[in-house]
Amino acid sequence: MTKIIMIRHGYSTANKEGLFAGWTDAPLTDTGKEQARLCAEFFRCLSDNTGGARDGINKYGISRVDAIYSSDLSRAYDTSLAVAEVLGLPSVKCEGLREIFGGKWESVPFAKLSEKYPHDYDVWMNDISRAVCTGGESVKDFAERIRRTVTEIAERHDGGVVVIATHATPIRVICTLAAGFEAREIGNATWVSNASVNIFEYDGSFHAVRTNVTEHLVGFETELPKNI
Repeated sequence: MTKIIMIRHGYSTANKEGLFAGWTDAPLTDTGKEQARLCAEFFRCLSDNTGGARDGINKYGISRVDAIYSSDLSRAYDTSLAVAEVLGLPSVKCEGLREIFGGKWESVPFAKLSEKYPHDYDVWMNDISRAVCTGGESVKDFAERIRRTVTEIAERHDGGVVVIATHATPIRVICTLAAGFEAREIGNATWVSNASVNIFEYDGSFHAVRTNVTEHLVGFETELPKNI
């Protein structure tokens, strides 16, 4: 059994501007950097030498982390570095953990997608399992990429605990699998918040322990817009 702790990146410039980021390398805002710091503090109990005075991630049955992986996009990687510094571990970049590739949607405001690409965006909003970002990645291919990448990491660290810093839609894929659906059926899972902590177990199948943990973000919570 492998424990997988998935962290969504902190609030990015694309989040702030309402853009479809995809593979666009949108950096963290000041709010996102503070969220990353708070996320790291949530893990400090694992490296605290004061006898466990801090609570944090311990309450979810996590007493150690063996490895940290991250999407190579800076908004996720910089979030992972904050946690890596606290835990004294390297963060390993992994392109397979990237967000879905948006093609022509990259850096386009969500508010404009329905105007510029009405058919494709309507499928995204109403039947996401069949969606294809115009000129980009299909949800089916993306979901399989995420399933395969996270499974490979989990099996590499069988019996251990890994942190994975990534994006909203990849976490949604794993939530979907944990609920017993096919990976591409991500419409069956809700979105998670910036810098949220999401805990799963893997034993050949994914199981959710706790999702969208945001208790460490008091005063710095952010939400996704409704039109994604």
